Amino acid sequence: MNLTNIGTTSSSLNSLATYTLYNGANPIANATQTAGAIKFQSLGALPIPAGQSINLIVKASLPTNVSGGLQLALSSGGIVGVDSLGNSLTPSFSTINGAIFTLTSNGTVSITKNTDATIIANQGSLAIAGGIATDVFAINFSSTNDTAKLKDLYIVNTGSMAMNSVQSTLTIGGQTINGVSYTSGLWFNLNNGTSINTTSDGVALVGKISLKLPAGILT
Repeated sequence: MNLTNIGTTSSSLNSLATYTLYNGANPIANATQTAGAIKFQSLGALPIPAGQSINLIVKASLPTNVSGGLQLALSSGGIVGVDSLGNSLTPSFSTINGAIFTLTSNGTVSITKNTDATIIANQGSLAIAGGIATDVFAINFSSTNDTAKLKDLYIVNTGSMAMNSVQSTLTIGGQTINGVSYTSGLWFNLNNGTSINTTSDGVALVGKISLKLPAGILT
C-alpha cells in the first residue's frame, strides 16, 4: 500500500517521520519512505474474507522542529493484492484524502493582566502596612498547541518601595508558593513546574500574588 503526503511540510518530516500501519488495534507494518512516498510492503498475511471488510489505520510519529501541514492520500493504484487463486488485483477508486493536520515545532505561552475586581477597586488607595496579607497582582497564563510548565516567576516592583522585608505568596494551579524578596522585586520557585493546559474554551490559569508588609514600611 502506497500513500503520499499532500500537505505542505518542512523537509525534515519526510525524512524523519515514521509511519506504522495498524489492522484495528494491531500494528502490522512499518513504512519505508522514498521521495515523499510512504510505502507499506509485505502485507501478505492480511486476508480480507469475501463479503467482509477490515479497518486499516496509519499512525505517525513526528520529529521535533517540523512545521506545515500533514495530509495523507491514497490514490488508485496505491493498493495491490491477490485473490484466493493468486490473481493480481489492483482496485480502482477515487483518491481518498485523509484528515488535515497543522504541525508546529513548539507550543506557546501568553501572559495577560487579570482584571481582578477586588484588586482594581483597591488600586491607588491600597494600604497594607502592619502585617495584613492583601492581594495586589493577578496574571493570566494560557498555552496553545501544547501543555506548558512554569518553572520560575520573577516580579519587578517599579515603585519606590524596597521589597526586602515584604512577605509574598503566589496562589496558582491549586498551589500556594512563598516568594523570595529582594530589593526590587520577588521570585517564586515553582519547583517541578506548574502545568498550563491548553483548553478549547480559552480558560486561563490565574496566578494571584499577595503581599504582607511589616508595620512602618510605608513611613
